[in-house]
Amino acid sequence: MKKCLLIISLIICALATAKAQYYSVNFDKETVAKMVASFNTEAATEMYYADQIAKIREHYQA
Repeated sequence: MKKCLLIISLIICALATAKAQYYSVNFDKETVAKMVASFNTEAATEMYYADQIAKIREHYQA
């Protein structure tokens, strides 16, 4: 019985912690716009460097 109560209490504590984390996220328009801009910048940078690496690999493959 103690094991069952322990498991239930741990699950409740974990759910309460996860719920608290979602309440602390800020979703205003300015923050979302900055996050989108950052994501797009990161994607463009990754594409650029992936292209550079592909060119280097083509050069060294004989």
